[in-house]
Amino acid sequence: MKHACNVMVLFLMVLFVMQGCSKYQKDNLPPVQRQTTETSTTKDTTLSLDEDDTVVQDSETNSEADDQVSDKPPVVVEKSLEDLLDIFFGTFVLPINKVGEPFDTRVDYERLHDLRAKKDKTFVKLVTKIERKFRASDALRGKSDAYKKAFYVNAYNYFAIRLINRFYMKDGKRIKSILDLSEGLNKHQIFDARFIRIHSEELVSLNTVEKKYLSGLTNDRDGRYHFAVICVSKGCPITLNKAYREEILETQLDEVTKASLLLPRMITHDNDDKKTYLTKLFDWYESHFEADKGSVKAFIQHHGGDILYKVKFQKYDWSLNGLTSETVIEEDDKPELPTEVDQQGGEGSGEGANQDGEGQANPCAAFIQSEQEKVISICRNLVSGKEHKLTKNTVTEANLCIIRNREADTYIVRGELNSVDKKERESVIEVNFGAVAKVENDGYFTWDTKHEYREEASFHPEELTLKFRQNTNGVRRSLRKIVVGCE
Repeated sequence: MKHACNVMVLFLMVLFVMQGCSKYQKDNLPPVQRQTTETSTTKDTTLSLDEDDTVVQDSETNSEADDQVSDKPPVVVEKSLEDLLDIFFGTFVLPINKVGEPFDTRVDYERLHDLRAKKDKTFVKLVTKIERKFRASDALRGKSDAYKKAFYVNAYNYFAIRLINRFYMKDGKRIKSILDLSEGLNKHQIFDARFIRIHSEELVSLNTVEKKYLSGLTNDRDGRYHFAVICVSKGCPITLNKAYREEILETQLDEVTKASLLLPRMITHDNDDKKTYLTKLFDWYESHFEADKGSVKAFIQHHGGDILYKVKFQKYDWSLNGLTSETVIEEDDKPELPTEVDQQGGEGSGEGANQDGEGQANPCAAFIQSEQEKVISICRNLVSGKEHKLTKNTVTEANLCIIRNREADTYIVRGELNSVDKKERESVIEVNFGAVAKVENDGYFTWDTKHEYREEASFHPEELTLKFRQNTNGVRRSLRKIVVGCE
C-alpha cells in the first residue's frame, strides 16, 4: 500500500512539472508577426508613360485596420490623350520671348530629329501612345462638340510637327519649309497629302482635318480656329505649348488669338506711311472672320487689336518655325522627356517587329515567305500618290513592306496599293518584286526589276522614306509614282 502511494505521488509530481514546462514554453514563444499591406504612395502622373499610370485605392480601404484586406480591385487611371500631348508639346514647343515681350514659341525640330534618328525609347513610346489614341475607333464616341474641336486642333498641330519630324532631311539636307515636301506644280500640295490616321480612318490630310472636320463643327463662323491650328511656319500664329482641352477650350482660343495679335507678323502699323499690315490669314479667310464678327476689323478689335490705317497684307513667311541662332535656348533650360522605359512597339503607328499598335499580327507577317526573310520596314504613310498626266492613275492608299532575304541578299517590296484611274474606277494593285540593291551616294538603297511592269524603288533607311514607281514595259509610260513614309 505504501509502495502504491509513493508511485502515485511520483506520478503527480511528474505531471505537475510537465504542465509547468509546457506553460513556460507557451508564454515565451515570440509573438506572431501580423501580416500588413503597404498602401501605394501618390505616383507622378506627369512624367510617367506607363499604360497604367496611376493606381488609386478606394478611400474606405485605406481607413481599414491593417489586418483587413479589401476585396475591391484598384481603379486604374490611364493617362489621357491630352496628358500625353502636354508632354509632347511641353517638351518640344518652347517659349522664346524675353521678359516684357509678347509670348511666342518655336519648335525644337533638331531635338525631335535627333531623338527619332536614335530611336530613343522614351520618345518612341510617347509618340506611339499618342498616335494609338488618335486612331482609336472610339476616340470621339459620345464626345461633345467642344471635345471634338479640341481633338482636331490637337491632331492638326501634332501631325504637322510630326510630318516635319519624319521628313526633316531631304536629299541629305534639312528642309527649310513644309512646302519643300510638296510634289508637282502645286507648292501647297503637302496639305492635301494623306498621312494622318485618326478615329480609325486609314489616311487623311491636314486640309481634311481643318477644312472638313473643324469646318463642319464651326460652320466657318469662328475665326479663332485660324489662330489655333498651325502650319509649322514662321508666318503662323503662336504654337501653343500644351494641349487644347474640352473644358477650357473657349478660354484657350481667346487667349491664343489675343496673344497672337500682339505679334508683328500678325498685325503691325506703319505710322509714317499710314498703313496697317495684316497677316495673310485675314485675306485668305476673310469670309470666316466676317461671319464671326461682321468684319475683319471687328474681329481684331474684339480680341484687343485695331486697324489704324489702310490695310496691306504682309508676305507670308513659310520658313519652318524652328529654333534659330537668334532663338537659341540653353540645353539646361529645355524640358526633359520622362525617364526611359522599355518599349517593344515601333515609332509612329505603334507597330513593332511582330505586332501592331493594337496587339494584332504585324501587317507584314502575311508577306513573309521563308525563314530567311526579315521585315526591314512597314510603309503605309502615303505622302504622295502622284497622279500621272497621261494615265491619270492616283494611288490613294499604300500598304507596302520592305523585306530582306538574307540568303539571297536581296531587298523585296511586297504589298498592295489602292489606285484610282481617270474614270474614278478603284483597283487594288499587288506589288511583289525584289533585286540586289545598290547603295547610292545619298544613302538610298535602289533597285529595279521587270515583271509585268517595270518597277523601281528607292529606300532611305535613316529617313525612312520609300519612293516607288511603276512603268509599262513597252514605251515605259509611267503608271504610278508614290512617296511613302515608313516605320
